Amino acid sequence: MAVAAASSARSETGLPFLEKHPAGFSMIDEATNVYSTAEALVAWAQAARRGDSFVYASRCTRLFPASSRVAEVARELHDREFVALVQRRVPGTRDQRNYIAQRTGRPWSAPQEPRPALRVVRGPDAEAAVINTLLPVLRRAARFTRPCPTDAQLAARIGASVEAVQLALRALEATGDIRIGRAAAPTLRQVTIVATGHRTGMVA
Repeated sequence: MAVAAASSARSETGLPFLEKHPAGFSMIDEATNVYSTAEALVAWAQAARRGDSFVYASRCTRLFPASSRVAEVARELHDREFVALVQRRVPGTRDQRNYIAQRTGRPWSAPQEPRPALRVVRGPDAEAAVINTLLPVLRRAARFTRPCPTDAQLAARIGASVEAVQLALRALEATGDIRIGRAAAPTLRQVTIVATGHRTGMVA
């Protein structure tokens, strides 16, 4: 099986999928239907220098599932600003693309362990149920940099009242699970997930 390619000026790392290339060059493996492993991508990100590139997949655009483990890890590295993600068409093809991670200059740090989605919360069972249902919704929005839904939208999504959502948001902020900041209209609110550092995005 062909492996994903990485560019690096260092040959002594010994990491999987790393190959030695002349300084200033970035080799792109033009084989198609290739996946790196998520572990290899993380190992490369730990050792890579600013400007290094890693092809973590080379696939037909229509066939590359965003739900794959390596794609998920690539997005996490991008969210934490360790890499920039780009796509490039494979020369000589119409719909084959290389999916590339380019290392930024941010120093490597291990991710914090996320808190469990379901937590024991003091208070009535109904309040705890709303909190435990609401937090994963906020986490998904922040992870993919989507705008934070309004209280009414959150209430409709989790099947609770607007008042219950407002109480749950205050409780999550009080326990340190989230931080809520003001944002310009029409977004108005930006939520940060404390455990991961992910933040909801802005309405364009």
